Amino acid sequence: MPASALVGESRIFGCMGVGEMSSTLGGNPLSSAAGLAVLDVMEKERLADNALKVGAHMMGRFKDLQKRHACLGDVRGRGLVMGLEFVADRQTRTPSPEITLKVMQKGGENGLLLGRVGLYGNVVRIAPPLVITQAEADLGIDIIDRVLSEIHR
Repeated sequence: MPASALVGESRIFGCMGVGEMSSTLGGNPLSSAAGLAVLDVMEKERLADNALKVGAHMMGRFKDLQKRHACLGDVRGRGLVMGLEFVADRQTRTPSPEITLKVMQKGGENGLLLGRVGLYGNVVRIAPPLVITQAEADLGIDIIDRVLSEIHR
């Protein structure tokens, strides 16, 4: 369902008159109902709480991987959205898109699809769905751990 929202401070949007900012799909009743239903499910299933809990668990596991794998230069993020930054040298923090590509390729071969971002293409973006369980997260992290062990034997 196409839906969007725009939020801003009144000091920014206060200068606009009625109708000066509109959308073709703005106020679409079907999209609005779908959006409200999604918010209801998120609240009932406590998906925000799940994101915090599973995200904290994942961050701890990724920080452990960082200690054991020198090519993992940085682990950062909040909730379920994280970045794993791969480097050729941890001291100089030289970006390594080559290692990142190997992690993505080997991850795919093991059933884990990964994407990369960043100015140098050396950051794997982690952004699982809000409904992910801790067990599912562990499966993915175990694959990344095995891949990193294979790459740097």
